[in-house]
Amino acid sequence: MRALPLPYRQALVLRYHEGLSVDDVARILEVPAGTVMSHLYRARLVLKRHLTRNDPIPLRSRSKR
Repeated sequence: MRALPLPYRQALVLRYHEGLSVDDVARILEVPAGTVMSHLYRARLVLKRHLTRNDPIPLRSRSKR
């Protein structure tokens, strides 16, 4: 989480940890709801890149059945 810029981190914590709606997060952070959605999307991308780059355990590939 420290790898995230503050606005991304705030949006993630309020949305997923506190369970607030996007509209509620937007009101608290005083930004448009679209900005909150953008911050959430970008935060997830940054976290995914960070986790997959530093994860020593390879992800299992999906097997076709």
